[in-house]
Amino acid sequence: MSMPFQHIHQISEYLAGTDITLLELRGPKGAVRLANNAGKRVVRDDLVPEIIVTSPGTGLFLHRHPASETALIHDGDVVAAEQIVGLLRVGVLLMPVKAPSDGIFVGHLMAHGELVDFGKKLIALRAQTKEVQP
Repeated sequence: MSMPFQHIHQISEYLAGTDITLLELRGPKGAVRLANNAGKRVVRDDLVPEIIVTSPGTGLFLHRHPASETALIHDGDVVAAEQIVGLLRVGVLLMPVKAPSDGIFVGHLMAHGELVDFGKKLIALRAQTKEVQP
């Protein structure tokens, strides 16, 4: 998410000089939460809705390649936009399931090998937390 608020660094500096521990700002396109933790200010943009990866078609949703025992992504993994995060098996074909944007893997919403339709919600991601230096 791009920062929807101008002057966030000035607000963060002001916050450091107060006893306010949490400041939340909301706008029409998102929200920002500033936490004042012992002089270290953290900008959190995880208040925006989760990023949902949906199925590009109908088939069997796979967490891992059939020839591998390891899932393509694990809890807490940082995911880049267009990164392959799953596979859709359609007959003998394997189609990539790609992340629509950057995020952090939260979890699978469908079981490995489950039959899914086009647009079905498969994976949840969340925006990354960014640190702002004092």
